[in-house]
This record gives sequence, C-alpha cells and structure tokens, in this order.
Amino acid sequence: MIGRGGAGGSGVQRKNAGQEWPNLVDVILSWSLQDVMNEGLFKGKVKRIPSTFSNLKSYLEFYTSPLLEELRTEMSSSLESLSTMPFVKISWIEQKKGNGRYEIYVDACPQKAKSSNKAECYAPSVGDIVILSDVKMGHISDITRNGRPYRIAFITVGGDEDDDSPLAKYDIIASGKIDAADRKVTNAPQKCTNEPGSVNSTEIWRKLSSMNLNNSQNDAVLNYFNHMFRWNSMGDEVKEVFLYNDGESDSRKSITSSKNIIRDFCIESASIIFCTVSSSSKVTNKKLELLVIDEAAQLKECETLIPLRLPALKHSILIGDECQLPATVKSKVCTDALFGRSLFERFRYDPEES
Repeated sequence: MIGRGGAGGSGVQRKNAGQEWPNLVDVILSWSLQDVMNEGLFKGKVKRIPSTFSNLKSYLEFYTSPLLEELRTEMSSSLESLSTMPFVKISWIEQKKGNGRYEIYVDACPQKAKSSNKAECYAPSVGDIVILSDVKMGHISDITRNGRPYRIAFITVGGDEDDDSPLAKYDIIASGKIDAADRKVTNAPQKCTNEPGSVNSTEIWRKLSSMNLNNSQNDAVLNYFNHMFRWNSMGDEVKEVFLYNDGESDSRKSITSSKNIIRDFCIESASIIFCTVSSSSKVTNKKLELLVIDEAAQLKECETLIPLRLPALKHSILIGDECQLPATVKSKVCTDALFGRSLFERFRYDPEES
C-alpha cells in the first residue's frame, strides 16, 4: 500500500470512489514510476495560495496542483521504504467490463499476525492506492527488475477497515493490463466457492458474527469445521444453527450482521456523531446542522472542507490553537505554497473572511 485514501482529506466516498473523482484517479494512474519519483513534476504548477479568491472555481483550482504534488510526494516516500510497507497476498484476480477494471480477492490476516500489527496484515480500504507485484519487494529497484511492469491500482469498491470477514473482495482500477487476471495467483488459495465437499466459511462467518464470540472463539469454531467436517456430511442440526432461523429451514434470517449496514443505520439515526474529518466523508446523516471541529489549527484547509460538505449544515465552530504544530506537509513545494495553512489560521488573521 503506497497511499491511504482515508488519510489526508481525500473526501472519497466509499461506495464508488472512482466516480466521484474520475479525473484525479486518471491522473494518478497515468503517472509512470519516473513521474512519481520526479520532484520537479509540478514545478511551476503549484502556486502560492492567496487569501482571497474571485469565485469558488478559482478557490478549488488553487488546491488541485498542491493536492497532486503532496500525493506524489507521499507515494514517492512510500516507494523508497517498500520493505516496511504493509502488504497483503491476492488470491484471485478477475477482469471486469471497462478499461483497467478488475475484481480481486485477498487473503485473510491471521488473528495472531493482526494483533501484533505485522506488515502482512494490510487491510485495503476504498480510496487506497496500491502497487501490484508478483513478488514481495524490499527495494524500489525491485519494482521493475527483470522487466516487470510498474502497476498501481486505485481501490474503488470493497472491504472496510472494521470488517473482520475471513475473505475480502475488492474492485480496482489498474494503471495497465494485469497479466495474472482471470486465474488463481501462484501459491495462493483459490477464492471461496460452494463446491460439494467444502465448507462455505464466508457464510458461516456471517452467522458467527451475530453470536458475540471473540476472535479466538471465532477462529476455533471455523478451524474446527474446516478440519473436522465436510459440508455434505454435516448434520441438519449444524446447518440449522449456523444458516437457518430457529429450525425453519426455508426461512433465512432477516437480521443482518453486516457491519457496513449496521454502521450506516446508526449514523443515519444519530443526533450526535464523533469522528475524524476524513471519516466524515462516510457520514450519510442529512439532519446534522452543527459542526464542531477540535484541533482545527492542525488541519489543512482542504481537509476542513470535508465535513463542511454535510448537506444540512447551518453552523460551524472551529476550536484550536494556531501556536501549536501545524498540519503535516511532506512536499517543500506545497509548504512554500501555504498548502498546510488551516482554515482556523485564515480566519484568525483575515477577520474580514470570518
């Protein structure tokens, strides 16, 4: 993973990130490896952000090049430290309709590795930018070694950082053709199927999720079924417990265990929501009228815009201290352009704008 969409104020909507910012995605995927590592790629394009603007279009345009340059810098920094970057093994890649669009299945993280925060436990999220390779890379030179193509991808649809399911499926837009598409990846497990004689772990997991079991208990039950049972020899009582509703084999449970659905329901019904500014892009509540941002002086102005997009918003309160550390900006070009200036600071020193 070389770029995290949820951080840095991307404002990407989780359900279909590719449609919200199609131009941004196209630009990122068009970059070659040389472009990403080129510190002068946006030389002359990043201009100092002024205090006043003629219109909204002008305001947003002043942030476009700094956003791209900061993202390029973050990607460059990640590529230079590949050996420490989190990764995950892809078990299946399948090409979809549309240029550069693929569906991927990734392996589950072992609970032991997940609890120790090991690098191999990267959990993809919508908006992430990832680099694809058929080997585990330890140095930037490994990316194109032996003629390998430079391939990155933007995750548009898929799992959630709160999702504990053992198998995750994602939709991606890749920067080029993936030769491994439509087949199982070497030395990786095949994607989950419902073939006779196999246990559908994903379906059982959904039922386990509603039983208030901890991670160790979940793992123990799944391992038990995977190693001791075959699906076609399971007793009816086992199927009743995990797949059906109170003995009625023709009636599926209507209560969901999907964390996404539960989360969306809670958010839409809540009168008060606590979250980060980047997470506010997931808020679907159309009733919230008051926004309070704490530590507002440590946010880039463009990050503050994310919660300000809430549809019913009437009042906003910014709380902060401009004497504390400002927002982190990795690109010197962006620093000189005042890309890290906060909206709090603008109002503090430009009284007319407040």
